[in-house]
Amino acid sequence: MNSRSALLIGLTTCFLLVVGCDTKDPADPGGGDEPAFSMGVGLSPRGHTSGSTNQDWIDHYSGHAPWGRIIAFHGNWRVDVASAGETPSLALAAVSAAAQYGFTPAIGLGWTVGEGEPDLTSESDPQDNSWTNQETRDEYLAMVSTFAGEYKPRLLFLGNETNAYYNTHTAAEWAAWLSEYAACYDAVKAVSPNTIVYTTYQYEMLRGVGQHNGWSFPEDWQPVDDLVATGRLDAVGFTSYPYFEYDAPGDIPAGYYDAIAVHWTGPVIFSEIGWLGNANPPYSGGEAAQVEFIGRFFELTTDLELRYVVWLFLHDWDGEDAMPAFRSIGLRTNDGIPRQSDTVWRAEVTARE
Repeated sequence: MNSRSALLIGLTTCFLLVVGCDTKDPADPGGGDEPAFSMGVGLSPRGHTSGSTNQDWIDHYSGHAPWGRIIAFHGNWRVDVASAGETPSLALAAVSAAAQYGFTPAIGLGWTVGEGEPDLTSESDPQDNSWTNQETRDEYLAMVSTFAGEYKPRLLFLGNETNAYYNTHTAAEWAAWLSEYAACYDAVKAVSPNTIVYTTYQYEMLRGVGQHNGWSFPEDWQPVDDLVATGRLDAVGFTSYPYFEYDAPGDIPAGYYDAIAVHWTGPVIFSEIGWLGNANPPYSGGEAAQVEFIGRFFELTTDLELRYVVWLFLHDWDGEDAMPAFRSIGLRTNDGIPRQSDTVWRAEVTARE
């Protein structure tokens, strides 16, 4: 699941070829009036990604508007243990490209890979792969604070699908993350008060569904309640792929997303959504199903205060065999052929942004 983050980390070199890695402060994206709602796609140019040319990257950045204001950059908080504490090059590329091409970057500083396995060891304590590792805590906090102070991003999420870590680690390790998040939130707000700070959760896992993934987790909203209790959330983010459980968008029950409002009454972010463009058993799919899901999603979230919604990929990834649960999820094929969903997504952008 979080192999998506690993994928995006691997793309960083391609970004730098196009936009460079200018560490000068670009135009402050954290100020000014914020639109009430935005849409977008995850970073995924034509040829995504070994076949992407420089022009493909430029086209993706400069031609973003029909798919929404946002391009999402979901990556890891560090390239390796030795570079811990430094701002990752993916985040630098995001702010540089955004300043040049005028989109809003949604920047994620994730720290998990796989279904809850973290990347938290340190040089001084290589055996402690959890948030109880003091060197890691210090390095993550320093990196987040420095990045926010220099670039003042509009949208910054700390940790991706963090309920997977909650499900696979001890209460003490989860409590250590809560304290780390609170410290990072305060540090960001001290240097960039306009930045929207949040974390994300995997929604199907929260709901206790996901039979096609082989999941058997009970429904558990405690990881959301715990963060809300800190008073340090500007929004709550979710990734959501209902085909993990359901065979057709029409099978998604009424009220599917209503539980969110029980636990959080503020702005809601869907940092990743999608449905497969072709069936890939045990996952259902098809162009008509993608179209139906877009409509169904907005129907089911009518009563939520949506801040932004991102479709996972604009173009299919050419390495999709490595993550079959997301095969053919793009609004377009890898070589740029639009699916029916592409037209429908762009129509929603026109109507809603």
